[in-house]
Amino acid sequence: MGNEEIVRTTAGWQEPGAAMVQESQKRGPKQAFIIIGLILTAIIIVCVAVYGILRLRAGDSMYTIQMEQYAVKYSEHYEYEEVITVEYPRLEGLDSEVEEQLNSLLYQTAMDRVNYWHFQPDSAVRKFQEEYFSIFCSNVDCYVTFHSQELLSVDMREIYDTYNPIWEVKYTERAVNANLDTGEVYELKDILTIDSDFMALWCDALSEKTGEEFSAEEEKIFLEWFLGGDQELGQYYLFRPWFYIEGNGDFVIGISVDPLAAAGLSGNRTLENCTYSAAIPWQDLDAFRLEGGGFWELYENSESVGEILECPDKEENLWFGEKGSVWSYWEDVQ
Repeated sequence: MGNEEIVRTTAGWQEPGAAMVQESQKRGPKQAFIIIGLILTAIIIVCVAVYGILRLRAGDSMYTIQMEQYAVKYSEHYEYEEVITVEYPRLEGLDSEVEEQLNSLLYQTAMDRVNYWHFQPDSAVRKFQEEYFSIFCSNVDCYVTFHSQELLSVDMREIYDTYNPIWEVKYTERAVNANLDTGEVYELKDILTIDSDFMALWCDALSEKTGEEFSAEEEKIFLEWFLGGDQELGQYYLFRPWFYIEGNGDFVIGISVDPLAAAGLSGNRTLENCTYSAAIPWQDLDAFRLEGGGFWELYENSESVGEILECPDKEENLWFGEKGSVWSYWEDVQ
């Protein structure tokens, strides 16, 4: 018995160093997997942190801009005919409250003249409709000219008619500039000082565009329009300054002088350009910048993000048929 016990004990005994080596060999692969797992976890954490920092820095860069269109032709719901094609952008991927707010604003801005003359007429417009309307036509083309992490700039160009497709045709323009994070909307008066010096700069740019020279008196009239101070003409026209940002960072600044029903008809075939605009390099606006509203900080930190999706099945040329276009008509007769 004693010898057998000694043999078993001796057979199971190893040197301390050898035992540690053997145990280490047993644990080696497991430890390697643990180390690799820890490294991968650390990489994932770093990537998530970097992504979060970039999202904070760049805003929500995952939003999309889907172009849509309201279109109707001869619905027979009114005592006069109508042909309407209004394009507008719809934002997706923002904070739900901001998204709803801005989408409503963009749609209503695109439909502005259609609402005034057609969908939401006041008593003066209804009287005008009874006396003059045989048809109402409107075509709005919309351009998203600038879109960054938190800043959106949209230009809307409209040709509309309040009598029939070859009478009283008018061209007008308007724009929307918005903070995609807060929903704040920026008007020209929020970002620039509008004074006589600014008006001289703008009139010089307008002269370069049109080839016309503007007197000091005309500059004064434009300034009054930009500041909304022409009370007499204000009974007959809406004076609405606007701006949008171009893809190169320069600004297009304009004012639309949209006739109200009280302005009446001229009685002759007319094509009226109701808007004046000029492109101005961003550097030339430095002296007029209004700081503190947040716009210029967003502008300076902007990087192009967001995706624009074209309008599916966009209706075009409804005014004059397949071979015509109200836009080419306007250009031909100008």
